Amino acid sequence: MRKRSSAIGNAKMLAVVICAAAIGFGADGSAQARFHVLGTDGVDAIQGMRVYTVRDDEAGACFRLFVLRSDGEAAREAIPPPAATLSSDQIEKVRISRALQEATAARDELVVQLRSRRSSTWTVDYETERERIEQDYESAVRALLPDLYPAAQVAPGWRTTGTDELNAAVRRAIAAGDAAEAVATRSTLDDQLLRILTRMNQPAMLAVSPPVACPKGK
Repeated sequence: MRKRSSAIGNAKMLAVVICAAAIGFGADGSAQARFHVLGTDGVDAIQGMRVYTVRDDEAGACFRLFVLRSDGEAAREAIPPPAATLSSDQIEKVRISRALQEATAARDELVVQLRSRRSSTWTVDYETERERIEQDYESAVRALLPDLYPAAQVAPGWRTTGTDELNAAVRRAIAAGDAAEAVATRSTLDDQLLRILTRMNQPAMLAVSPPVACPKGK
């Protein structure tokens, strides 16, 4: 009984802290950045149970929060899977990021195909085709990233953007799109968890796992 009470107490404490973090309580705002909801899953064999993976940046570990609702409560309070809500600026970043990834993948595929024919292609023809592939790729990138300068100097003193700078700009734009998507998804997950926790009036239905390793890439 003592162990069960301790587990329930830990669950309540983590739930309260997560709620505070999600809605921004704390004088210095540090709580808001400490906890992050990485994902949510159901348990096939237990109807009404949801499992939330929560990362505690301060502790450098993750916890699993188990939430069990009765069948009736689960049906009334069913919450759909998180769907990222993006602002117009985030949508544009994601659009550019995906377009750049598609352009990069297409360029890489053409290079692989060209290399497979290298043994039967004259060196000069190979180099010409290789250069054409890169030029088409850079043209597509410049159409998506208009802030880049031309590759060749248009007139004395005019700025240019070399291949290395262009590739760096592509990486930054792709990272910005990924970050925008991740922030929107995380915000939706946090909101979903907050709504569930604030509706709960039966603490015994909460359980928290001991610290576990966080999922890779999270």
